[in-house]
Amino acid sequence: MLNKVNLDYEAAKIGNEIVMGIAEADKKDIERCVTKALGILQTNGVYASLLYMCAATGEDEKISRWMMEKLLEISEPVLEVHFQNKSDPKEVLNDVISKVLSDIDSVLLIKELWEQTLIYARYNARAR
Repeated sequence: MLNKVNLDYEAAKIGNEIVMGIAEADKKDIERCVTKALGILQTNGVYASLLYMCAATGEDEKISRWMMEKLLEISEPVLEVHFQNKSDPKEVLNDVISKVLSDIDSVLLIKELWEQTLIYARYNARAR
């Protein structure tokens, strides 16, 4: 179990890394992509947002894959799980089904954590 981890701090840190980790991408493209993922997360849930990130094409693909990797990275210590290959969409979807979606408490915690992280990423992109 996590020992006194400040999840808001972790969300802010990863939100910043989502924006800063793709230096060649336009900040408006990052903001748009993050906003789409956030809207899908809030409306349809964790799995639907991952499906969006896995299905993204064009410029959104690079942004979405990076965002997915960072969201999984923040999830690992919280859920005490390890995602084998964070860059392979098929493996990610299978891992999330077996390691996250099977427990409603995990789903609710991850949804809230990802929402906060994506909100920070969106405003971070807008601020730059």
